[in-house]
Amino acid sequence: MTADINSDEMYPPIPVYGGRWTPPKRLLDCYNHMWIDTDVWELPENVTYELYSQPMRGPGAQGSYLVVLPPGYDDLDINGERYPVLYWLHGGFSCSRHALWSLQFYARKMELGTMPKVILVAPQALPKGRWINSYDGSRPLGDIMCHDLVTAIDERYRTIRHPSARWLEGHSAGG
Repeated sequence: MTADINSDEMYPPIPVYGGRWTPPKRLLDCYNHMWIDTDVWELPENVTYELYSQPMRGPGAQGSYLVVLPPGYDDLDINGERYPVLYWLHGGFSCSRHALWSLQFYARKMELGTMPKVILVAPQALPKGRWINSYDGSRPLGDIMCHDLVTAIDERYRTIRHPSARWLEGHSAGG
């Protein structure tokens, strides 16, 4: 180990129960770059990868999500039909790609007519923690999802823009 590296930064102490551990800045920097899932080379044909702005994190900050549009969405829509949105939240230490099986399952149910037509969204988020704001405010995950992501989805797609038309589903920390 070199003299310029603090051993507490290399091997942070295990947080005590009931206490609040502040991770070293290098670890937080790594987490803060995990808002974008970059390993999306071979997605199913009906799944689209998109980036969106996260102004709550600061200028130029972005996140990513996967989206599946309901059958007939791209057809010429004379009536301007709008759709509810189902947000599928991945579990801790996971990524948006882990929602692919669920997105495909729901897409098939919509094709069969056994599920109402919805826009399916699987956002990428930090791998540690829950889908809520951190205690110290360094990771405003809840605010970003509720404001930045919902705003981006509402602006890009024909959504029903009311809280009653936004649903959550997921696994583990996202469920």
